[in-house]
Amino acid sequence: MPRPDENSPRLDTLEESFAYTERQNEQLNEAVTDLGRRVVELTERMQRVEARLGTLTDRLGEMEDRGLEPPPHSAGPDMPKEPL
Repeated sequence: MPRPDENSPRLDTLEESFAYTERQNEQLNEAVTDLGRRVVELTERMQRVEARLGTLTDRLGEMEDRGLEPPPHSAGPDMPKEPL
């Protein structure tokens, strides 16, 4: 069986294929790393939003506990709205 020499087209094709696969692997690794960073950023942002909503909900609850009534000019959902 003949031994392939260093300049065989098959060896060149294999080397090109390997280089292409290696580059694809690097690009995919970069994409996954970027996605991971974005997930962390979004998770932190959601936690801040949830904390702010919790604070607003608590403040609203405190206002309701004080028995505040809406001013007479504001018609709530249970009050009829008559045209002027």
